[in-house]
Amino acid sequence: MLNELQASDVSLRPDPEIISKSVATTLSVLEAAAKHDTVTRFVLTSSASAASFPQPDQPGIIIDSNTWNDSAVRSARDPSVPVAQKSYFVYAASKTESEREAWKWVKQNKPGFDFNTVLPDTNVSSA
Repeated sequence: MLNELQASDVSLRPDPEIISKSVATTLSVLEAAAKHDTVTRFVLTSSASAASFPQPDQPGIIIDSNTWNDSAVRSARDPSVPVAQKSYFVYAASKTESEREAWKWVKQNKPGFDFNTVLPDTNVSSA
């Protein structure tokens, strides 16, 4: 039974390869879920960083279902970004690309379950 699976690398390593691995894992879990008639809902835990980075000096920013953190994706793959700053860009880019590709997969494959995402700002685990 599929309940909760971790599709994202949360190691915060500055390796951009994490992005493609996270996308592949997310799509693999979607494909596995689609093979089971008992899966009626699929909720992907994304991240607020998949849509945007906080920008307190720019009030009035509108974020909707078409908003993606493309600046994180560019920065994660930019060799000129210092390694000390790259970890968070890689994490945000992996969330951005995984969610974007998940929505594309759902649109193309029309699985037999409802699909949605949540974009929390912070997750805390007691385990």
